[in-house]
Amino acid sequence: MQYSNGITLRCSPEQRLRSKNEWVKAVDVKTGMPAYMSFAEGIFGDQTAFNLDYTAEYRTKKTPTLPKAWTKDLAGLIGYILADGHICRSNYNGKPSKVVLAFGWDDEYLISYFERATNRIFGKSGVRRITKTCLTLEVSGVDIGGCVEQLGAGGLSGDIRVPPNLFCAPENIIAAFLRGYFEGDGHVKNDQISVRSVSLSMLQDVQQLLTLFGIPSSISRGSTDPRGYAPRHTLRIVGDRSKQSFYDRIGFLSARKQEACKKSVTASNEKSPAELLTLPNDLNLGSIKPQLYSAHRDVEQKIPQALSVFMHKFVAGCQTVTLQRAEWIIDSLPNEELRQRISFLDEAVNGQYYEVTIIRVSHEPAVPMYDISVDEEQYIAQGIIV
Repeated sequence: MQYSNGITLRCSPEQRLRSKNEWVKAVDVKTGMPAYMSFAEGIFGDQTAFNLDYTAEYRTKKTPTLPKAWTKDLAGLIGYILADGHICRSNYNGKPSKVVLAFGWDDEYLISYFERATNRIFGKSGVRRITKTCLTLEVSGVDIGGCVEQLGAGGLSGDIRVPPNLFCAPENIIAAFLRGYFEGDGHVKNDQISVRSVSLSMLQDVQQLLTLFGIPSSISRGSTDPRGYAPRHTLRIVGDRSKQSFYDRIGFLSARKQEACKKSVTASNEKSPAELLTLPNDLNLGSIKPQLYSAHRDVEQKIPQALSVFMHKFVAGCQTVTLQRAEWIIDSLPNEELRQRISFLDEAVNGQYYEVTIIRVSHEPAVPMYDISVDEEQYIAQGIIV
């Protein structure tokens, strides 16, 4: 099943998915049906250790000590290399000879930041150079280049992926990696936080890491460039609360981008279309209308105009509500019995639902599947509530 935000979910025909307050088997799913991600955070791992091999034929006094575990410095460096860096190879033996990081003309802070980071990691700060198009920081060393390559930051730009063992890392390590990656390839424009790449797989991996923070995102595929360049795909963070979580828990390295991120957060809209939920046909807000009015009457027994307009729209046939409005409704009800009358909204608030739409369903040959058992009724697979 392909979803409107770019996620692909593969499952068995009998797998159940949540849609409009009911469980639907995958075999019965139709295009256009809503499904749900969550603004609630996932479970982070606790693994940081790894083993690396020295790449040089022999060791000398200048051989650096290779890291044995992820640190925030290393994760941020790898993230930035995957965005704005590359590995140069020796013309003599084809081995990685140095790592090159590219920067803008006004990125003095970033250059100094990564000089300090590489010095803490490898005991080497690198050499600054000025090219025709940008500033660079070169960190030479066969073993340093080999370390970066073994950690997954080598290869062509269209083939890069998030290093596999990062998916089992703690929150601070994943946040540092995403911070470095978004600093390199990320943007804040028109109050939207996004990142672009020619590697669709890379963005899909980043999308999965973001779900651990309760940050839903969408991926739009790039079109073919008439000049022959590879299409660039775009990942966008969706929902005002997602932007807030990104700013608070990940953010950018540079003050310029972090300030732009802060402005995008303060420009939040309580009617954000990214947080719209489609209501089930049998949900009747009219059944709690007296209680809502009673909860919000002022000292003169008048009803707030916003509440009156909202109820009028619903009576007139409106079938959507924002998650923020749903939270407001649930908080207005004094007891569990009333909340059960609108159980879908209660469920959406507790699960912090973010709605996506199924845009394509296809059937593939049978393959071995995992059979997962959980204590609760539902869990999250590939970001989707099942």
